[in-house]
Amino acid sequence: MVIMEQQQDSEYLPKNILEIISPFHFSVDRDLKIKSAGKGILKILPGIIGADFEKLFKFKRPFSTQYEFDSIIKYTQQIFIMDALGSELTLRGQIIHLDKADELIFIGSPWVTKVNDLEKYGLQITDFALNDTTPDLLHVFQAQEIAIKEIKQLVQNLDRQKEELNQSRQLYKQLVEEAGDIIFRTDPKGLISYMNPIGIHILERSEEELLGKHYTELIGKDYRDLSMSLFNDQLQKGELTSYQEFPYQVGFGKSIWFGQNINLLIENDNLKGVQVVARNITERKKFEAELLKAKELAEASEMAKEKFLANMSHEIRTPMNAIYGLANILKDKDLSEEDLESVLAINHSADNLIRIINDILDFSKIESGNVQLEQACFNLKDVISGVQQTLNLEAVEKQVILNTIIEPQVPEVFIGDEGRLRQILLNLINNAIKFTEEGRVDTRVSVKQQTPSSCTLLFKVQDTGIGIPEKKLKSIFRSFTQASDETSRKYGGTGLGLTIAKELIELQSGAIDVHSVEGEGSTFTFSIKFALDTNLQTAAPEVAEQYTFRELTAYRFLMAEDNPMNQLLARKVFAKWDCSIDFANNGKLAIAKLSEQEYDLVLMDLQMPEMDGYQATKYIRKELTGAVSDIPIIAITAHALSGESEKCISIGMNDYISKPFDQQELYGKIIKSLKTRVS
Repeated sequence: MVIMEQQQDSEYLPKNILEIISPFHFSVDRDLKIKSAGKGILKILPGIIGADFEKLFKFKRPFSTQYEFDSIIKYTQQIFIMDALGSELTLRGQIIHLDKADELIFIGSPWVTKVNDLEKYGLQITDFALNDTTPDLLHVFQAQEIAIKEIKQLVQNLDRQKEELNQSRQLYKQLVEEAGDIIFRTDPKGLISYMNPIGIHILERSEEELLGKHYTELIGKDYRDLSMSLFNDQLQKGELTSYQEFPYQVGFGKSIWFGQNINLLIENDNLKGVQVVARNITERKKFEAELLKAKELAEASEMAKEKFLANMSHEIRTPMNAIYGLANILKDKDLSEEDLESVLAINHSADNLIRIINDILDFSKIESGNVQLEQACFNLKDVISGVQQTLNLEAVEKQVILNTIIEPQVPEVFIGDEGRLRQILLNLINNAIKFTEEGRVDTRVSVKQQTPSSCTLLFKVQDTGIGIPEKKLKSIFRSFTQASDETSRKYGGTGLGLTIAKELIELQSGAIDVHSVEGEGSTFTFSIKFALDTNLQTAAPEVAEQYTFRELTAYRFLMAEDNPMNQLLARKVFAKWDCSIDFANNGKLAIAKLSEQEYDLVLMDLQMPEMDGYQATKYIRKELTGAVSDIPIIAITAHALSGESEKCISIGMNDYISKPFDQQELYGKIIKSLKTRVS
């Protein structure tokens, strides 16, 4: 009955043949409404026509079948078992899909376990298929439930039913031999006993070459053991049907992929053989291979992109470190007003460049799904105060007033990603300052919703700037998008700030919205839900101001750095701190210096010629002996991609700081590493 799937319309299944094959058959349309039924099932369920399939029958096998037309189609190759609800009838059989009629035909045999059921439902022998073993004739005779007239009627109908059965068998044979798929059967040992003509044609072998061969010999040599293993597993589990995909050997040297349904032919609990229906799936396999290749190319492209961004970050941050650091050193000198103005301009330009590269790197991390949110305790007022302090100089230069309102009911301490919240606020407030020539930028924080364990905060950043044209409001959060080309030329920027803010907000299950009137200003509103924990207290931030800049006088440091400008910067910074520092142009020279001289801490660049910072650190930790193998190592690098800090710590470094570094932050990390070593 598996082969009947090839039929295209119900004209191939005349009603009289269906009655012979299965008086208990019935069909359903795409809405799973019952359209027709055999005489046997109508005696038990007379009102079945037009009823909902799901209300009358319940699948016992496959037990996971969903009651949907397209879901049931998937099981046309398998044996079904279902109960007729409200009766003791159980049906067992297979399902045929008629493509043109768009119907499913259930061809089944009833399991009637009690002789009384025959009398109860008025069933006769003629209500059953000829090959149906359900009614046990011996018990029926003994129970005297079959009248003599029924036996006579059965005898009279035998010749007619045999003829109809022969017609059905001829139809079955015709379907098998004219099917577009390979169909073959084997004996219990797996030796091929029949192969349909199309199979002989596709496999490009003679019938003599195929008959008597083990069916696994059709399969490519590299897959035969797996095929046999799967078959044995199917046999052991007693699964009547299974689906596998293997390449078949065709002719001499050719290979074609087939998806094969393997059906066990069981009779009286004994394996009589196997029937296999195999369909050519080579085109699908080619498509899958192309998809895999495209996926690999995309991944390679993503890796190339990440490598490019890493190199770009390094190449920009390395000189920026010197520019930024030397400008900060000059700023502390006794400069004339004109010189100080120039130094501050250099500093401001450096800040803008770093902000641009950070936007690009952040966008890349978000795009590749590499952003990981932290869950730590933080003080909201400290975050907002820090943001305002960072942007205050830029606001003063533009004569823009920064104002912050935190409503009284807002809690102070939250659990969440403090860094990402700071980044969102920096992007939105900086954006507001940029597009406000004169006026004010207000930041308001209120409670949107609160429970004992969480609080959803509502943030509003409102400016009195140029506003956004209404037609641009829908696209303002798209990457690399600004209100107009004129805006880009006049105000600069990457067009990524709002995109990054939106993505970071949505990563925290929040939402952002904008309201703007051109010429009057804009209001960006966003909400984020944070956890509350009154048992946790925020730790006092470890800032370099706690130190006197004289605690390092007695220490000696080694810096592995190949860039002369960054060596110059480090020499000036450490001279200001009144401590000694030596330099090595690569990891090999750093290891050599550690063997010759005693140092208290190593500042390790990551990207250097001959031996980079990763290799050097691993060598120090694993190959050197004594106290030097435990020397504190701080990565000080222009690499600033996601996961870099964790990678440094995992290979044995003590801390990590990215270029351009803040002198106070570096000082604090050095003090922390030295104190950790002593303790």
